[in-house]
Amino acid sequence: MKDAYVENLLTEMESRVAALEEKVFGDDVNSKSQQKRQVIEEVVQINGQIQRAVANRDAVAQLMKNVEEMMEYLEVEESNQLLGGEAKANAVIAAEPVIRQMFSLVKSINLDDINEAMNSEAIRNLTTLTAELAKVRLVQMEQKDRYELFCQKVGSIEEVISILGEGVVNTR
Repeated sequence: MKDAYVENLLTEMESRVAALEEKVFGDDVNSKSQQKRQVIEEVVQINGQIQRAVANRDAVAQLMKNVEEMMEYLEVEESNQLLGGEAKANAVIAAEPVIRQMFSLVKSINLDDINEAMNSEAIRNLTTLTAELAKVRLVQMEQKDRYELFCQKVGSIEEVISILGEGVVNTR
């Protein structure tokens, strides 16, 4: 009874794996190159690609919004109202180095590096560090108050010494 159940369960799992392989690898599931690949590796790779795409979605949406705003400034009607033909050409020529530099900077941005920086331990600990900074500020304010009180006491002592010094000088 148990052997039949285990065998039935094993057959069911094999059919599921075969169906998954067919979905992952497509029609050429039985080719030699595909047989060497592991389904799990493919699923993990696809999952990683999906995670990266989802993680970068907000950044891409913001970038597209910024591009749309820039396009509004570059529309022909807007630029015709602002500048004449020669002035436009001069503006573009003057801005070319800056545009090229900005383009190379944008081109060199690696979204994985940005995600790594945003998910870094320093960013995650920001609230903790903010709380610690608030504590340090309180200690600094308390020390400042104590310092001012100390300065007042020293000033009072100096006044007393000055008065006593005058009394000693007058008695001689």
